[in-house]
Amino acid sequence: MARRSRESTQRAIRAGYLADIRARQVLLALDLGDVEVKRGDYDEGQLGRIMEAANAPQHVAEAWKQHGEDRKTIVFTPTVALARDTALAFEALGAPAGFVSGQTPLDERRQFLADFRDGRVRVAVSVGVLTEGYDEPSVEAIVIARPTKSRLLFSQMIGRGLRKHPGKQDCLVMDV
Repeated sequence: MARRSRESTQRAIRAGYLADIRARQVLLALDLGDVEVKRGDYDEGQLGRIMEAANAPQHVAEAWKQHGEDRKTIVFTPTVALARDTALAFEALGAPAGFVSGQTPLDERRQFLADFRDGRVRVAVSVGVLTEGYDEPSVEAIVIARPTKSRLLFSQMIGRGLRKHPGKQDCLVMDV
């Protein structure tokens, strides 16, 4: 299924239905070998802690500043703590940022997404909320600061940035 999904995404890009992908890799000094795998993917709590220990928020924000600063961006993280710290790292670099999770009250979530849509927030950090079913075609960059063993989840995260939008030439995907 994941292979067919990848192939159909590639066909849709070639046919001009989806934005092209430009990729960058962000390397961190961390070892995922000790992170437990549950239900086929990394344990989110352990993953968040190991990424915090590797100073992922700062590295991610700095890589974005170097490669994607002018782009409206969604960053995916495994935990609320990592999302909060990542949003703060972006803010420290001068990027209007915030985070949303399943714990965010619905009225706050709606306001946050409206601010993101309208450009008052440039970087939206998400813990699971924007992974599927969210559609904002103006998103120009995706940062996957949430290593995963799931091809489907990886494709869903990338897919949040592939919608066509006036003036959008491609989607920058930064894989951490």
